[in-house]
Amino acid sequence: MKGLKGALAEAHTKLDTTSSVHEQDIALISAGIIDPEVREFVRERFGKAKDAKDFASWMEGQQKSPSPLLAPFLKAKEEKVEAKVEAKVEAKAEEKPAPAVELKGNPNAGTDQPVRNNGTTWSSDDIKAAVARNQGVGLGSSKEAILKALAAEGLIKARSV
Repeated sequence: MKGLKGALAEAHTKLDTTSSVHEQDIALISAGIIDPEVREFVRERFGKAKDAKDFASWMEGQQKSPSPLLAPFLKAKEEKVEAKVEAKVEAKAEEKPAPAVELKGNPNAGTDQPVRNNGTTWSSDDIKAAVARNQGVGLGSSKEAILKALAAEGLIKARSV
C-alpha cells in the first residue's frame, strides 16, 4: 500500500509540474515569445523573482513594465505588430500598378456564349399554360424556348454546355 501511495504522490508532482509548464507556455505564447531559448531564459528570471506569485500575473506585469533584461524580447513583438498594421493600411491606399505589357484582346475570351432568344417573350400566363398542356408536370415541348428566353432576360442562369 505504501508503494502505491508513493507512486500516486510521484504522479501528482509530475502532473503539477506539467500543468505549471503548460500554463507558462500559454502565457509566453500569448506574449509572443516562441523561441525555446528565450522561454527558458524568461522561466529563469521568474524563478529569481522575489515577489512573483504565479507566472501568468508576473508575465502581465512584465508586459506592462518590463525589466531591462526582458524588454528586448517583449518590445520587439509589439513593434512588429505595429509595423504589420501600418503595412496593411499602406497597401490598401496604393493602387495596383499598370501591367508592364499592355494587354490586348478580349478579357472574357473562352467564356460561354450568351443565350440566344428566338424573340418570343414568355409571360407567367404563357408558362402556366405550357405546364397545363403537359398535365402539370414540366414545361413539355416549350421547355427549351422558355428557358432560353428567361436566360436571355437574365432572370435565370443558362445551362453551361
